[in-house]
Amino acid sequence: MNIQMRDFFSKDWITPLSHRHVKKVVVGDSETEEQTAYLVLQELGYENIAILRGGFDGFNKNILTSSTFIPTGTRWDADVKQFREKAHTDILKMIADNKNKGLKEPKKEKKIQGGC
Repeated sequence: MNIQMRDFFSKDWITPLSHRHVKKVVVGDSETEEQTAYLVLQELGYENIAILRGGFDGFNKNILTSSTFIPTGTRWDADVKQFREKAHTDILKMIADNKNKGLKEPKKEKKIQGGC
C-alpha cells in the first residue's frame, strides 16, 4: 500500500496499519524520510515496522532489480531474503498487470426512453 505520511493520522488507515502480525516496511525518497515515518508510526502505537535502508534507490536495487542477497549475519537474514524475493515477484506482476489493462473503454451513454 502506498500511504503518504500525512495520512498516518487518518481513520482510513487504522485497520491496515494495526495488523500486529503483518510486517510494515517503510520506503521513502531518503532514509531520513523513512526514519521520520517509522518514528511517527511507532509513536502512534503501530508495531512490526521496518525500514528499507537506502530509500527508493535501495528499494529499486534490492527489490525491483532483484540483486543478489548478501547476508548480514543477523537472525533476520532469512526473513529479509524471503521478503525481497516475494516483493520482487509480486510488484513486477502488479506492474505488468497494470500495463496490460490499458485504457478503460468509456461507458456508452444510454438514451432514456419511455414514459408513463
